[in-house]
Amino acid sequence: MNKTATNDDRARPVPARRGASAEILTSFFLPPAACEKRDGIRAVEPSESWPPQGEISSPAGLNPARGLFIQRPVPVGRGASAESLITWPRTITEWQEGRTGYLSIPFTWLLPEAKQRILQRDMFVDRWVVGGPGVKLLPGCLADIADTGDEYPGVLQRVNPQATRTTAGCPNRCRFCGVRQISGEFRELTEWPDLPILCDDNLLGASPAHFDCAIDRLLAWPVCDFNQGLDARLLTAHHAARFAELRKPILRLALDHDRDRQSWADAVDRLRKAGVAKSRIRTYVLCGFDGGPDEDRARCEFVEAVGIKALPMWFHRLDAMRQNEVTDAQRAMGWTHRKRRELMCWYYWHRTLETRG
Repeated sequence: MNKTATNDDRARPVPARRGASAEILTSFFLPPAACEKRDGIRAVEPSESWPPQGEISSPAGLNPARGLFIQRPVPVGRGASAESLITWPRTITEWQEGRTGYLSIPFTWLLPEAKQRILQRDMFVDRWVVGGPGVKLLPGCLADIADTGDEYPGVLQRVNPQATRTTAGCPNRCRFCGVRQISGEFRELTEWPDLPILCDDNLLGASPAHFDCAIDRLLAWPVCDFNQGLDARLLTAHHAARFAELRKPILRLALDHDRDRQSWADAVDRLRKAGVAKSRIRTYVLCGFDGGPDEDRARCEFVEAVGIKALPMWFHRLDAMRQNEVTDAQRAMGWTHRKRRELMCWYYWHRTLETRG
């Protein structure tokens, strides 16, 4: 169970998601009278710039001026992994404040489900506010039945209480990516919650001073995870040296095209020379965008041949209304639903489709 404090400072249990760790989800507010340092608890003081508006959309949904936002770090022992921090939901995140209901919709194919939820009669909700990447990519889908929220403070911690970001947007203009439409122009944030999962769209696009500040604030954590793909083309020896200072980091590079193989290999070499173990490096491999099954599998094999874990990522159109759909354009490149599943089964579970089921 995840325990929070309600507006009258009484503990109220919140059901955890199926399969989530209760230890990881322990995140709550303490009233001012109870705000004290305790063993095993990390207290994060609210700042003037975070959240930028008075009310924080945290697991408790309280005003941080009334107390401290408390995070219990994941217990770290032998074999502990930064990946144990990841508790991303694969569905809509819903919460309520007063008589207003909020929906954070991560994927476009969840918009029909969100519409159905809003159209259901709810005696406790008078108004709905929707947001998230799915809404940003198809803003007109729910416009006639709900208001659209923008940059709701603390919403990322509602989705994952261990997640934060230090920058927003991306300076690149990749054809397959919707980050610019979702997050706007690239910008560095001046303040952010001190949490161990970084969700920056392109952290390495930041200035050296900002990058160093982000790393410095991660040094106190026993584990950390750079959850979005790091641009291997931008990774320098300085970046690698700073990553090597962190305890048990998970670094996720990206290899989107065959033409980027050398840049990726150079980035891995810099990380290894700086002292980062191969077991701490992962690589997202874009599949189904501009190559067929053989080309994309060869890119995954190129990654694993040097001892790095390949994580194939299936390309979805930015307006996709079905998850893992094989489009006509992908079929023209040789893809079928079976070939897509074979690729995912092998690199995520090292099982063939027959043994995976």
